[in-house]
Order: sequence, then structure tokens, then C-alpha cells
Amino acid sequence: MNGFFYFSLVVSTRLGVSSPEMILVALLAIAVTATTKNRELNTQIAAQRDLIEQKSQLVDSLHDELFIANSIIGRVELTLEHLNEVQPKAFIEYARFYDHETE
Repeated sequence: MNGFFYFSLVVSTRLGVSSPEMILVALLAIAVTATTKNRELNTQIAAQRDLIEQKSQLVDSLHDELFIANSIIGRVELTLEHLNEVQPKAFIEYARFYDHETE
């Protein structure tokens, strides 16, 4: 049995049409619907790719900011350790002020 003939027979049985013209019209309608849905999906995929790219750039930017903040924290900790070694009273005053006067 010819593949197209078999396909036409299945389509005509499912759609309840018998003439070749009606089968072609039905197939054309199916093709147009599938193409439209495919375009809609491609549009959604493109939008999702753009969103992913934006989020990736945001994550990279936040990672850079976190690195900078951690570097600053490390420098402050080293400075405070040095202050504790050379002027312990100033370090204690700083710690007291930090713990009780800032929030």
C-alpha cells in the first residue's frame, strides 16, 4: 500500500471527509496550525534565551560585587588586627563603639 494513500485513508477516516480536495484542505489546515504554533514556540524560546542572558549577566555582576565586598572586609579585618597589636586601647574602644553604638 502506498504511504500517501495510507496516510490519506487515515486522515479521511479521522476527519470524516472522503474527497481528495477535502483531504488536502484538511492537511493544509493542519500544516498551517502546526507552523503557527511552531512560530509561537520559537518566539517564546527567543524570549527565554534573552531572559537567561540577562540573568546570567546579573549573576556575573553580583559575583564581582561580592568579590569586591569580601576584599574590603578582609582589608578591614587585617587593619583591626594591626590596630589591636599596636594600640589595644583604641581597638577596644572601636569594638565597644561598633558593638553598642552602631546598628
